[in-house]
Amino acid sequence: MTEEVAKLLNGPWESPDSEITETQWEYRCGFVHRYFDRFLNGKKVTVALDPRSEADNCFLKRLDPIEDEVWEIRCREPAPGIRVFGRFAETNIFVALHWRLRKEMGSWGDPAWDAAIWTCKQHWGTFFHDCKPKSGNLNDYIARNAIPV
Repeated sequence: MTEEVAKLLNGPWESPDSEITETQWEYRCGFVHRYFDRFLNGKKVTVALDPRSEADNCFLKRLDPIEDEVWEIRCREPAPGIRVFGRFAETNIFVALHWRLRKEMGSWGDPAWDAAIWTCKQHWGTFFHDCKPKSGNLNDYIARNAIPV
């Protein structure tokens, strides 16, 4: 993961929003850390391969366009929702590259989504240069414990 994502998980925490106190933000980031622990410890996670899926409560979702291989971990609760963007380097290896508050993203198709995908791809290029992210079917991304939705 990038330093940006590591700081989200491990602090020090500075609220990104004037409506959220530092204490609330630290509490919120603890939940993001638990999301990551869930994945890292091999617990079952719900995955939407189809970017147009209506599965709002899934853990991990591939974004459109599919060929970009950009994914989001969807930390929905407690509010505010957080999206962590990344790509798979290999099976079971998700590289978390950056994050955004969900409320900053707007509806799907808004420019903020394009910017998030672009930023993810730029970070990937910085760290992995010409290496392509993993692609394929569900078991190519997560070998076990993935529940398709």
